[in-house]
Amino acid sequence: MRVRLFQLRLIAAFLLLLWAGAVAGIIALYHPGGPVDWLVGIAALGPVVVAALAVRYPPLAVGDRSSVVMGWLGVLACLVLIPVLFGAFEAQASGDTSLTVPSPEAMYAGTAALVLTCLFAGLGVARRIVGEAADRQRRFIVGTSLAMVLTLATGGLLGGAILVNGLALEAAAPPSSIFGPVGTATTPPLCEGALAAGAYATVDITASATVDRRERATSTVSGARAGIDERWEATGTRDGLTSSRGYVEMAGTAWQEASGSGTWRAVPLPVGRTAPAPTLDDAVVQTALTPALRVAAEDVGFEEVGGATARHCRTLTTGTLALGGFPELEWLAETTAAGGAPDLHDWRGQLDWWVFADGELGMASVQISGLPPDSWPGGGVQGVLQAMLTATRRTTPLAIQPPPGVTP
Repeated sequence: MRVRLFQLRLIAAFLLLLWAGAVAGIIALYHPGGPVDWLVGIAALGPVVVAALAVRYPPLAVGDRSSVVMGWLGVLACLVLIPVLFGAFEAQASGDTSLTVPSPEAMYAGTAALVLTCLFAGLGVARRIVGEAADRQRRFIVGTSLAMVLTLATGGLLGGAILVNGLALEAAAPPSSIFGPVGTATTPPLCEGALAAGAYATVDITASATVDRRERATSTVSGARAGIDERWEATGTRDGLTSSRGYVEMAGTAWQEASGSGTWRAVPLPVGRTAPAPTLDDAVVQTALTPALRVAAEDVGFEEVGGATARHCRTLTTGTLALGGFPELEWLAETTAAGGAPDLHDWRGQLDWWVFADGELGMASVQISGLPPDSWPGGGVQGVLQAMLTATRRTTPLAIQPPPGVTP
């Protein structure tokens, strides 16, 4: 009996150590601000008190089978609590403020650990209250009832403190959006009005090519731009062949990486040019959305994009303008053989864009179609090229670095 009691107290002591570590981590790392920031650390002491009760009154049971069940109950509480603590510490160390208002996953895991801890302690306290000679069923009912009370008291206090503090912070925080200004009386300019590329931008592009509704090629581009400097990485599949590419432009010099080789080579500039042509969001503005091309644009109306108000505009476009504004479409239009993109000047389509209150382009999409050129494998009746571009975080400064192993 003494051996079992020692084993259960050892498990309870480890559980107490884990909860004490959780309190220490919360006090050290949880500082989001707010009116009851300090109360969260105090409320976290509740599970520690419950674990201390388990050390003082371990759930000792008569019989080998019951003793094994009680032991595994404590072990299970420890196993559930350990990943919860590591996840919380890693999130806080990385600057994630998910503890301000816990995610459903974090609340579920934390609640499971707390319920098991309270049940482990409650069964031990019940043995103390009703006595060792009491009926086993009565001890179980009293123990589970105590566990429910302890869970509601400790969980309600800790969860309530976190939620109240988090909601107060959200109410006090000014609204923001990665797409553009929010909470301002300024309305986005007219479609034929001001339109510019932001000083900075994080750009994502998805593009595809189809022939008679059969997918021919797809591509995904992730990049960033600072002024006229830019970089991007692309992965795509064309005519069954997959490849990856990279591009960096900095201080008037451009480098390319082909097929994920890791080898970057400088790209010569055209005669008379001092800088390469833009390839990201500024390419759309400079090529396909010049003031003259937006005179007869259709105003679709205001839309909310990522929490920011934007004016949705639309105009007709040509294959030449689409390829110039979305250079990734050139890669989709090429054949697998060496050579440039085919002439698509007779293709027609639609160009949509979204301008925000700062007069900057935040989104653009294009779709053009026409007779597939003879250079496309398989032939067909109708070819379609389409692309979707987003330019976000346009006020967040960033610096473009040269490719790895390259000295500018």
